[in-house]
Amino acid sequence: MTSPGIFLINNNQKGYYRKYSLKLDILSRLRSSIFNSAFGKTSKLILLSLIGIVQVNLTLLI
Repeated sequence: MTSPGIFLINNNQKGYYRKYSLKLDILSRLRSSIFNSAFGKTSKLILLSLIGIVQVNLTLLI
């Protein structure tokens, strides 16, 4: 997950990098809140896999 960020910094697009890292921060907070909540194990796994798909899509968009 670090290589797109390093690539963006090298291209002096730090504004894009800040937006990207902010999105990842929000997703990681969402993931930890899902873990801490009282969901069943299967729904936790489904939600976490959806967040993982979103993260992959973010890296592909950038």
